[in-house]
Amino acid sequence: EIKEDMEKPLPMDRLLCGDVGYGKTEVAARAVFKCLSEGRQAAILAPTTLLVNQHYHNLRERFEGFPFEIEELSRFKSKSAQSATIRGVKNGRVDLVIGTHRLLSDDVKFKDLDGNGIIDNGDQLIGYYNKDNTDDESKWGKPRYGDLDVIGNTTPRYEYGFRLDLDYKGVDFSLFLQGIGKRNMIGSSWTTIPGYSSGDGGMAATFANDFWYETKDDKGNVIDSNYDAFYPKAANLGRSNTFNMVNSDRYMLNMAYLRVKNITLGYTLPRNLTRKISMQKARVYVSLENFFTFDKLRGLPLDPEEITGYSSFNSSNYNSSFAGIGTPAYKSASFGVQVTF
Repeated sequence: EIKEDMEKPLPMDRLLCGDVGYGKTEVAARAVFKCLSEGRQAAILAPTTLLVNQHYHNLRERFEGFPFEIEELSRFKSKSAQSATIRGVKNGRVDLVIGTHRLLSDDVKFKDLDGNGIIDNGDQLIGYYNKDNTDDESKWGKPRYGDLDVIGNTTPRYEYGFRLDLDYKGVDFSLFLQGIGKRNMIGSSWTTIPGYSSGDGGMAATFANDFWYETKDDKGNVIDSNYDAFYPKAANLGRSNTFNMVNSDRYMLNMAYLRVKNITLGYTLPRNLTRKISMQKARVYVSLENFFTFDKLRGLPLDPEEITGYSSFNSSNYNSSFAGIGTPAYKSASFGVQVTF
């Protein structure tokens, strides 16, 4: 019933009563988890500082492996720690705050991006919308975005390139570097999201080596774990950005990169040698293209220069436009001899 209340468009107005040990806290914990999973903030009000501390440690353990920031607020915390928590609640850094009546103070304010006093998803519309279903454009209004925030920008910004050419006593060296200073995106594919679709089979080593897990023996004792993993507990997302991998800045892909597009080393034989074999000039060289790339993708099998949906033969919807499934930049090595008679 509580879950159904939380999914209704109206605010929930429900009081849950029960005897000691009947699971009231468990129900509250599951409701909080559902709230945080949908990208909302939550607060738990407890009557004593001891209970606040108990809930704080219990929920931190329960939610271990999920991208939730949990803090406690009570008189047991120093003033500086309280101020930091309050700032985190206000700017959205803190997802769940557990506290005593201190939570009811005027300085404790939750994140409200549009400043209208209501925390919601708005109309979820883009551009102008016809509020009154009329052809009179003067009566049209702007969409209300609520407290959703725009994160990332797939458009490459701060594009740059460098070229270096050196020539000394017949030895020539050239280097061409190209990069993007800023580009962030949310990936939607099995190469960018762990558990995107279990039917896709294998996953990137980056996921397999860094996800939350806990292994217990027959007596319930933890014998192996990875509590400090970057990625949450594995789950089948059914080809969608849901559950543990809802769109957030934690798992946003940093597509900035620096790539050595070309590096060439050559040597021109001395003329006194080439003249003996009736040549004006002879040069040998070796060249590498796209061999070295520096990025911040944590080892994901993704080419930061690749554009989703494009390939050598497709201008859109290549491989259903899954992120990282386009055609990467080709790596090539060449060796040659240039001769002028």
